[in-house]
Amino acid sequence: MAGTRPGLAWLSLLLTAGSITLLFLAILGGAVNRNPLNQVYFLKADTSGIPGAPKAAQWTLWNVCDGVGTGRDYLCSGTKPAHPFDPVRNFKTTKGVDSGFIG
Repeated sequence: MAGTRPGLAWLSLLLTAGSITLLFLAILGGAVNRNPLNQVYFLKADTSGIPGAPKAAQWTLWNVCDGVGTGRDYLCSGTKPAHPFDPVRNFKTTKGVDSGFIG
């Protein structure tokens, strides 16, 4: 029992350090367009049926990127805080967008 408390302290320190590292990667994911940070995104979806949208789109914390790209370079919209996951507002059309997003 005496060795349990220091072990749990190290475990909590390790888990906290891991969560801070992952949070840092999520924040930098959409802000920097360099490999490997441009590979960090929340969702990649097939948006080929939406006019004016790329064939595939990647949503990050800051913007929407063209999920196809050339090699590892992606075309991203301008960075702005609290970028919404809203295909109607992101692509400025309701054509081809699922009815659950329109409203």
